[in-house]
Amino acid sequence: MSKKITTLVISLSQVIFILITALSTQLFAVDWQEKFNDYQNVNEKFSQPPLFYAPHTFWFWDAPLDPKLTASMAREMTKQRLNPGYTHARHSGAPNSSYPKLPFKQWLSPLWFESFGAALHEAEKADMTLGYCDEYWWPSGQAAGRVLKAHPELKAQSLQWKKP
Repeated sequence: MSKKITTLVISLSQVIFILITALSTQLFAVDWQEKFNDYQNVNEKFSQPPLFYAPHTFWFWDAPLDPKLTASMAREMTKQRLNPGYTHARHSGAPNSSYPKLPFKQWLSPLWFESFGAALHEAEKADMTLGYCDEYWWPSGQAAGRVLKAHPELKAQSLQWKKP
């Protein structure tokens, strides 16, 4: 008797799981996953595409940070149907330049995340996206020397072949 009940409970659990999964994919479908089979829906989506498809900027943060300014800039981008996109710490690269640059001490500091949070809040209010490159100046994956400073054993090595 208990084996039949156990089998029934397992079967019902599986059915419930399948139903919940099927319903949740319909209720929480992401714009880019939706499929349309009729001309009217296709035409509407083509003429007014979901904001996920709006251009994403590569937003250089190349001046001292200010959360109010980053929020204002993100808000302005969203008004123009531009996803604020990806923030990236930069400086002009010109030696002894009078151009502003993001102070290195601000990169990935509490002020960085406060500024990022302010911009992200504006992006989310507009159903848009914002991400960031965690590299100072160039996206090389070396974290501006921090990785090798902490872990010198990770330094890249190579072999050179020479013809005898």
